[in-house]
Amino acid sequence: RVIPSGSNIIFVSYGPLVSAQFCYFMYGVFLVSNSTTFYTTIASFLARWYILRSGGAFSSVRVWLLVAAVILPPGATIAIIFAFAKLPEEQAKAIYQRSAPPEDISVLVITGNVDFINPAMILACFVIFILVTPLYMII
Repeated sequence: RVIPSGSNIIFVSYGPLVSAQFCYFMYGVFLVSNSTTFYTTIASFLARWYILRSGGAFSSVRVWLLVAAVILPPGATIAIIFAFAKLPEEQAKAIYQRSAPPEDISVLVITGNVDFINPAMILACFVIFILVTPLYMII
């Protein structure tokens, strides 16, 4: 579960066998892959536009260069930001207990992000949500 709580985001995973670090890492992988899907679509549109404009074909090297140029910068940005935006586990548990109904948290893995006002989170939200807005408008 993803729970917005005040200016933080809390991630709740079920099962005591998984570490908090692993759960947080997997949520970061999810966000990177989710936003990469949109950037892949942008790369596809750029490739098609180039082919229509130039009337030629794309070499496989040029395709890989385009994909790397469009996908790697935002994906790496999100991954790096997420690595440094992790909230300490005890703080995340305290925030969760304040905002959720009382329950046994011993079977939950609770992690979270620093607040939205943090520059790292502002940049992450910009890369994940704002940069792909033109794609939302086109589709």
